[in-house]
Amino acid sequence: MQTSELSYKDQSASDLRLGVVGGDIDCAQFQIVGQETFEADSGLLVDAKIIGASHVLAFNYAGIAVNEVLACMEIQETDRAFGGLMKDLEGPIELEFQGGEDKLMYKFVYHLVDTRLHAGDLFSFKDEIVSGRRRGLIFEFPDKNREKITAMTLIAVDCHEGMDGVSIETGHIYPQEFLAVITRTVIRPSIRRENRCLSSACSKK
Repeated sequence: MQTSELSYKDQSASDLRLGVVGGDIDCAQFQIVGQETFEADSGLLVDAKIIGASHVLAFNYAGIAVNEVLACMEIQETDRAFGGLMKDLEGPIELEFQGGEDKLMYKFVYHLVDTRLHAGDLFSFKDEIVSGRRRGLIFEFPDKNREKITAMTLIAVDCHEGMDGVSIETGHIYPQEFLAVITRTVIRPSIRRENRCLSSACSKK
């Protein structure tokens, strides 16, 4: 877990924007405060970055690059497979990215959680990452004035036995609104490679 002297600016969950780009993006536009790379047994690479109260997830498989950005800002890249305010989503976002004979299938969903009613679930989410039961990242803004839930970003990367893809759960906590935004991204290759041995673990690069 990381903490920082970076001051937390009260932002609103309603300002979160989802951007999905097929291809690489310029990460110099972000202030990265935490980063780790994971590799699934299928060869799918997941580069997870925390950018303050937001995140960037970069996926790469068989030369296909996909980037997901969830932040209270517009990204520089204008050629997006999807872009817009998250609050305007009426259902899951499902996209397909082609690269030769290979494809990456992408799905994004989210829901809002009242931190006053579900603080225990959020602490459990955090503890799963801290204890190592789930691989991932945490960035917490120190705040002595909030005793229970502080501003925090959580990313958990899960691989499941018998599956080529990965599932990433993130949490973005806005204590001034008593809200947490919980997202889940599932991404998987559409073609199973026979020379890959599947197991239940992601390896950390």
